[in-house]
Amino acid sequence: MDMSQWFPIADKRDDFLATPIDRSASLDKPAGKHGFLKNVDGTFVFQDGTPCRLVATVASPIFPDHQQAIYIARWLAKWGFNEVRFHPLASNDNNGAIDWTRDDTQHLNAANMDKLDFFINELAKRGIYVRLSMLYYKQVKKGDGLDHFDEALAEANAKNPNSKSDTLSTMGITFFDKQAMAANIAVEKAIMTHRNPYRNNVMYGQDPAINMIEVTNEDSTFFYTIDSIPAVYAKELDRLWGAWLLKKYGSRANLDKAWGGNLAQDEDPATGTVKRLPIWMYQNPFPPNQLTRAQDELRFYFSLNNGYFNKTKETLRAAGVKQPICGSGWQGPNLAFLADLYSNVPGMNYIDRHQYWGGGPGGWQILPGQMFNDATPLTQPDIMLNLSGQRVLSMPFGVSEWANTLPNQWRCADPALMAFYGQGLNGWDCPMIFAHDMGFWTGENGFVKYLKWMWPVTSPETLCQYPILSTVIRDGYVEEAKPVFIRNISVSQVFGAKPLPNVAIKFHTSGIYEMQESANVTPKSTLVFYAAAVGKTGILFNQTEKPDYSIDLDKYIDLKDKTIRSVTGQLFWNYGKGYVTLDAPKIQSAIGFITDIPIKLGNCEIESSNKIAAIHVCSWDGKPLSVSKHILICAVARTRNTGMAYTRLGSRLLTLGNPPIIMEGVKGTVTLFRTGDVTVTALDPWGYPVKSITPRVEAGRIVIPMNGENKAVYYDVTWR
Repeated sequence: MDMSQWFPIADKRDDFLATPIDRSASLDKPAGKHGFLKNVDGTFVFQDGTPCRLVATVASPIFPDHQQAIYIARWLAKWGFNEVRFHPLASNDNNGAIDWTRDDTQHLNAANMDKLDFFINELAKRGIYVRLSMLYYKQVKKGDGLDHFDEALAEANAKNPNSKSDTLSTMGITFFDKQAMAANIAVEKAIMTHRNPYRNNVMYGQDPAINMIEVTNEDSTFFYTIDSIPAVYAKELDRLWGAWLLKKYGSRANLDKAWGGNLAQDEDPATGTVKRLPIWMYQNPFPPNQLTRAQDELRFYFSLNNGYFNKTKETLRAAGVKQPICGSGWQGPNLAFLADLYSNVPGMNYIDRHQYWGGGPGGWQILPGQMFNDATPLTQPDIMLNLSGQRVLSMPFGVSEWANTLPNQWRCADPALMAFYGQGLNGWDCPMIFAHDMGFWTGENGFVKYLKWMWPVTSPETLCQYPILSTVIRDGYVEEAKPVFIRNISVSQVFGAKPLPNVAIKFHTSGIYEMQESANVTPKSTLVFYAAAVGKTGILFNQTEKPDYSIDLDKYIDLKDKTIRSVTGQLFWNYGKGYVTLDAPKIQSAIGFITDIPIKLGNCEIESSNKIAAIHVCSWDGKPLSVSKHILICAVARTRNTGMAYTRLGSRLLTLGNPPIIMEGVKGTVTLFRTGDVTVTALDPWGYPVKSITPRVEAGRIVIPMNGENKAVYYDVTWR
């Protein structure tokens, strides 16, 4: 590898001098000026009818001191973010919203809430909205009044002899235990009725700059934690399960008959002794003698999940809270997947999901020496586009956590893929890249942050694309498509606890398609996700069975050549070679493994010798590229820590390295099919000038050379 193309990122505080990439002036400020969000035909629109286009990340920390808050808000605005998710507010973290000096968890930490109040106001002034993620591994204390607190805590501490905790996790039990539920809803109500002195004392729940709320982060009756709750709460859940069965069937005899004689002698719903199936069993098809039991269990868990979400929503609404509210972003396993998703539909305002790909073992922190997943959507589109199978077309769709996690080297492609296909072509409302981790601005933070965590948005190959991606998303440069495939799912199928029938997708079933069938691949399922690269796709829940809707996808998907074209004509995905192109009037891009592959688009040609690159040519004055007087080029490749090393195949990290981060410069050319007297200035990753570039002017063409030795990420092109 030619390391002469790599350069270190300077460790410095950004003084926010004037620079062409700064998007802060373009944000629609202040946040909240258009009112609250509402659902119009399955997408978010502001109360006054203004389209809602959000460029979002998850912000950390969420309780900075005032000076840090000012800096972080200004920093986020520079890159074009107009939405941040605060995650989580109420957990077992002493730095959260809860006052842990109290005997209960229903009072707020005044000092931290002052920091949050100030931060929200700083963000709102700059046009940046806030989404609040409430609960995550939420603990309760003795004063919260749970009847079984002492017994459950003793069991939890006994499992960990080194623990002397005085708090109990409510994971799982909050969905059915009335006291745990009341304690958790109380703290959410306390947060949403809190008044912000920096915003005219407005209540959080009536501040449109806070535009979305999620009840809980990753928790559900369909989550693995339901199988590991303390024994005393498992018995309570079993009693509720028995009562639910008696209400449905009337007697043990009727239940036994309905279940085909599957009840054991020691199982009786009246005594709460009917066994629940472990959640892991929903990974695989059930034997016939367990199927009805599984179907009933899905309906029972659904009632708890949806009931808790709606109970929280009703309490908040009664307190005057106006924001849209969702349940949780968690996904149930395989045969429980649809029941979990559907539990987020009745009564709720929008859908939220989480999706990660790439990365490796070690938890959140990267561990050298272990194998990791170097998969990329460039060659496996479904690992990102399978989100389309979780999008409910009648509701707005937010993905509050997504990332191609480190140490995957190919992640520079993913922000643009999400912007172009997720938000652009499919119209997903608010994908949030996880996570922006910047507590300060020098040392191991900002651009020189030590890449030891799995998802820092502050990694420069990601963050440097956002001035352009923000413009593309907020100004609608990528055309949104009409639906090309809709999966209609009946409520009976939701609770069927068995694989669904194959999708009714229109595609020619011969040749390579049948070869995939014979190779034990389910190509129709894969094609559903590939269809999301053609146009808008999603699912609809119906009371009765309805046929799926599909256009003829033959002319858009070529399984032999491994290419996908969008119905809009703007996007092309070659997943065989691993690259994507965008050819729109105001932006043209080449992303992926484009080594020595000339990419000819409508107004430019892009060439690169890098292993991987993401290169965008974007109008910077809002006019089509053919007549624009100001164009910004962004070109990024890989980033590493200094001394970071991989095996030759790239799927094992040998050494983690240390700061500063080094960035691979992009080597190649951008040829504009234009004439005229132009000035080209290379800009560093912060957007500040590095040097003037002399383009080659040919007949009807302007050729702009790019070289890693420029230590540049941007090329600012203006016509005199």
